[in-house]
Parts: sequence; structure tokens; C-alpha cells
Amino acid sequence: MKSTNANTRRQIPENSAGLNSSPAATSVTQAQLFTFLLAATAFLYLRAFLLPSTPLPTAGDELHYFLHAVRMTHGQVPFRDFFTFILPGTDWLYAGAFHLVGVRAWVVQGFTVFLGFSLLCVITWIAGYILRGPLLFLPGLLFLVFDFNGAMDATHHWWSTLFVILAAGVMLKRISNRRILIAGALCGIATLFTQTQGTFGFLAIAVYLLLTVSEKRRSSRLRDLLILALPFTVIVGSMIGYYAYKIGLHTILYWTIYFPIVYFPTIEAHKPGAYFLGAPKIYGLSDLLIAAPYLFVHIIVPLIYLLCAVRLIRENPIRDNLVKEKKTMDPTIWRSVVLLCLVGVALCITVMAAATYLRLCVVAPPAVILCVWYFSGTTRPYRLVRFALWIASVGLILYLPINRQLHSRYYLDLPIGRTAFLEPAQYEKMRWFAQHTHAGETLFDDPMTSFALSLPSPAQIDYATLGEFTRPEQVAELVSALSSHQTEHVFLYRELYENVHGVDNLGPLRQYLTANYQVISAPFPGQVWERK
Repeated sequence: MKSTNANTRRQIPENSAGLNSSPAATSVTQAQLFTFLLAATAFLYLRAFLLPSTPLPTAGDELHYFLHAVRMTHGQVPFRDFFTFILPGTDWLYAGAFHLVGVRAWVVQGFTVFLGFSLLCVITWIAGYILRGPLLFLPGLLFLVFDFNGAMDATHHWWSTLFVILAAGVMLKRISNRRILIAGALCGIATLFTQTQGTFGFLAIAVYLLLTVSEKRRSSRLRDLLILALPFTVIVGSMIGYYAYKIGLHTILYWTIYFPIVYFPTIEAHKPGAYFLGAPKIYGLSDLLIAAPYLFVHIIVPLIYLLCAVRLIRENPIRDNLVKEKKTMDPTIWRSVVLLCLVGVALCITVMAAATYLRLCVVAPPAVILCVWYFSGTTRPYRLVRFALWIASVGLILYLPINRQLHSRYYLDLPIGRTAFLEPAQYEKMRWFAQHTHAGETLFDDPMTSFALSLPSPAQIDYATLGEFTRPEQVAELVSALSSHQTEHVFLYRELYENVHGVDNLGPLRQYLTANYQVISAPFPGQVWERK
């Protein structure tokens, strides 16, 4: 069976849908690949740093895991000493980096650049199995400007996606015991970062083995599944066993299974209605630059899997044994697309209950690859779609870094190093807290400021929310911690004190603040409470 890897020069059969019709007929050269990777690295660096080497602040969900890492460098244990409902692979990774080089702002953005580059390399590698010539680079370009750029947030989701699609890539060329073993191990590692994504990725590969097994391996289906499950079980079981020994199995199961199922959906952004939540408003041409990636991700995830499924069924080469088909797909391409669809759908399932833009972005890489493959034909509509994707991706990969570098900026020398701010409100808040606090004292409910100024939370939680997500026992522990640490400042976002309705567990916190703190004026949104 012939391989369709982009590095080979074998001819593709005329009936291989999507490849024989590709406008790019030759393989890419090493010089082209090097130029592409160099441009991608420059793009990522110029979006994360201001020239020559000043990092931008971290402000996304990744903040929680960098704060967890800082706690771990101080000897704290996940689930027991600080709140988390995700297996702590991300915390371990960042804690290891902080232990080696210290808690520095450049380390945070360095992880973002490294993560984006790693994902790009894996996406390009996988695309090489179903695309040829310059078209090989289009999925990577689309990933950078339409996907990763909209979610440059080194959160646990991205790491899990990286290892899951890497596991899929290992299985694309051929199936062997060694490749199955490696794929199982990679899914196990992915589970250490996000238990749902790693587990569903593992199940997707297991289904792939059952659906596409060759005649030679048909009698060894059970053995293949056992080989896949062995490293997965050892890796995941080792982490769970370690923490079960440290803090008890009941605690692990409560925070990683029961809490996400019961209390995670109590936040509005954690519900199915989050799909298309926060859609950007378009008032002019500049707004289209923001709306285009948002619309692209929401349209192709999960629509592209439905389109590919129809083509896979219609052009299934296995049906040649039953009926004569004029147009069937090359078997190697067919199996590759099946695997990418299975893995992509599996990743989608993990976020569809709370499909915010960020979560859709982190599961979009398989969809981005399949989108280019699906529109790789020679018909006029397909050529027009490809042309539009090329123009948009090349234009944005040039425009976005330049726009970032020319943006007005503000600089602060912080405990984590010199940092550049693009948003005046962020700068004013950081400057105010830098003038009114000193590193080492405690601060609650502003993770960004806590990380940048080395102001740890006094409690097990780093932030509070309305509704059932923040548990009553956590609020009680927070009030006790504020008292014992004599925390000087507490910051409350507007949603914690404006239009409060429904279930609210923060009553004891508000009562404690009213009795022991006073609101003081600050030049930024939100309430700053200072101890009386």
C-alpha cells in the first residue's frame, strides 16, 4: 500500500479524492519548509513579545496553572492545598520550569511560543499524509492566524490537544505494535493535562483500530486494544495512585469527576448556550479582522466533520468488494481522514457542553487540517475557497505581528521582570497595586496581579465566582484565611457585587468584607477593599 506522505515522490492514484486534484503537484523542499517554520516562529514571537525582548502579560486561563505552579514550588499539593479540578500535568510542567529558571514573565510567554510552534509542527506533519506541495503549509497558516492567535493561552487544553493529535499522527502511516504502544502512551500523557480530552482521544484511536483493522491484524484486535491500553493505564494510574496515596482516592475522584460533572455547568459560560457566546460586533472593516477567525472556528467546528463523513461514506474504497464505484478514495487517504475525523469529533465532544470560543479553538486543529483537505479539489468553488484562505492567512500572518508591534504600550518593572502592557486599564491596575503592595503579602481574587506582583492568595482558591461553582466550604475557608493572614487588599470584579441573583454562596465573604474592610477608590473598574 503506497504512502502519501508529502516527503515521498510516488504518484497518487487518479481516484484519490482531494489529492489528485491538488494544484500543487510537487513535494516541498527543505528550504521551503525551513522558511515556513522560521516565519511561523517570528509570528508567534512578535505576538507574545514586544521587540526586542519584552514579554506581554499573561491574562487568560493559563494564569491559574502558573499560579498553581508557583504554589507547587512552595511545597503545596494539588487538591489538598489549592483548588483544581484538572489533573495536574500542566501544574507539574510549569512548576518544573519555575524551579529551573525562576518565576519570570518571559518564561510564561516562552511557553506560549513553544506550544504554538509544537502544534504547528505536528499539524504540518499530519497534513503531509493527505496533502502535497505548497498546500501542505495552508493548515499551519490557518492554525496560526485563525485558531491559535485567537486563543494564545497556554492552558491545559492546548497541551492535551497537542499530545492527542501527536498520537493520531503516529497511527497514520501504518499500524504496528510499537506505534499502538506509543499512541497509548501519548494519550495517557494528554490525560494528565486534561482528563476528558486524553480519555476521549484514547477512545477515538481504539475505535479507529476496530474500524480499519487490516485482514492480517483482524485476529489480533483484542491484543491491539490491550497494547493501546497498557501505557495509558500505567501513566494515568501512576498519577492517580500517587495522589491517592498523598491525599486519598476519595478526594481525587471528587475533584476530577464529581465536581466537574455537578458544579462546572453552573456557570453561564460552562453551558451549551456558550456556543457563539461573545460574538464580536462588526461596525467597520477593522472589526472583520476580529470577526473572521471567530466565524471560521465556529463554522468549521464541527461542520467539517459532517462534510468529511459524507465524503468518506460516498467514496469508501472498501465498498469496491461489494459494488463497482467510479470514484473511490485511495485507501491510505481514507483511513487517515477517518482517524482525523474520529479524533476531531472526540475532542469536540469534550467541549461541546461549554463551547466557548477558547474551547472551540483548542480542539480545532484536526478540523483545520480536514478543511484544507476537503477543499483541495480542482472545481472552481474549491479553488475559490482555497484562494480566499490563502489570501486571508498570508495577509493576517503579516498584519497581526506588525499591528502588535506598532500598538501603543506601557512598561512596568515587576517582580517577574519587565513587562509591556497594551491595555491602559491593565496597566493602571498593575501600577496601582505595585504602588500599594509589596511582594510576598497576600491578595485575593485578581490572579493576573497576584502572579505579576508575587502576591499569593491567602486561601485554597485563587478566585471566587457566583453560583454553585465556588462551594460554601471554600468560602468559609477563604474567610478564615483572610482573617489569619490579615490580608490587606481584596479585589472584586463587578459581576461579584452587581446584579447578584439566583444561587449565591458568597454571602459570608461579603459580610466579612463589610465588617472588616472598606471600599477605596482606584483608577480602574472593580472594587478594591482595604482592611480597616
